[in-house]
Amino acid sequence: PGIKKLRDEADALQKQIDELKARRQEAWDAHQKQWNDYKASNEAFKEWMQSKREAMAEDEKKQQADYLEKRREEFRASLRVDPNEELREIADSTIRYLERFVAAAESAAAAESSVAAASASIASSLAGLQVIDRRGEGVSDLGGFEDDPSLRAPTSKKSKAPKANPRENQISHSIDKFEAFNKLKVQPPLTVAQVAAAIEQIKGPQGL
Repeated sequence: PGIKKLRDEADALQKQIDELKARRQEAWDAHQKQWNDYKASNEAFKEWMQSKREAMAEDEKKQQADYLEKRREEFRASLRVDPNEELREIADSTIRYLERFVAAAESAAAAESSVAAASASIASSLAGLQVIDRRGEGVSDLGGFEDDPSLRAPTSKKSKAPKANPRENQISHSIDKFEAFNKLKVQPPLTVAQVAAAIEQIKGPQGL
């Protein structure tokens, strides 16, 4: 009986030992599982952080590229010229160029008019006066002195030809002016008389 009792106690102790071992193994397995889960979550977190950093770097790179492209576009836009604005500038410059011919012609015409008026005034003031010519004969009407060969002022044998009407004078243009007329689609005026019509033609489509 004593031996049987000892065996029963030994069996009970072994059972307790086996249960403790099983519980220890279960605890170890649970701990190992938690550790493996932690490592897996930590690796996932590292991968997420890496992808986040890469996404942030890519976004920053894209923002920088967009900024540089915007600045380049602004610079290119500052260099571009509006075709209509360019035409208006060409038209304005061409009109000022042509108006010089008109001003010169009007100035010459005014000078000729002044000379003619002065001559008429002198002839009128001398009308009715009597003078003695070189032959001792009286000239009753000095206003017609220009018809008396003896009273005419001596003239050079090489007399100059009378000037043509400035408004009928031919004019020439430089190559860049011909290019300007071509851009404006206007026939370049070849005489001063054609200048006014050319100016009006330029002003029309350009709205100047």
